[in-house]
Amino acid sequence: MKLLILEDDHDLGSHWCQMLEASGHHVIFVQNADHAIEQIVSQRFDVVITDVLIKEQGVLASRGGLTLLSKINFDVKPRPYVIVVSGADPAANIHRHAELLCADRTLVKPIAAAELVEMVNALDLASI
Repeated sequence: MKLLILEDDHDLGSHWCQMLEASGHHVIFVQNADHAIEQIVSQRFDVVITDVLIKEQGVLASRGGLTLLSKINFDVKPRPYVIVVSGADPAANIHRHAELLCADRTLVKPIAAAELVEMVNALDLASI
């Protein structure tokens, strides 16, 4: 499968990328929403894994995973399967916002790379 990962933590995103590639997937890893949007409109992805809150140079960016999710919902056909991840305080209702924007799955960090690989490998693309 072809995957796009949007994650601002370089070490975490790289680790997920390595594990998913070792499992046979083609992965593009970006660290900001603008780059993710460039990728999602220029090529087809089966799965998008996106963090919700993205920091750039230590500052919370105005555009993050929810911006990417909105772009996917309105402008990307066929729509990829979207997994939204966040380590944000549960009281912030970030995952509820993602669900309202039609995220296919929401996960709370920390997430083990092996768990993420297992989840992606289990996806039945015919039903997506």
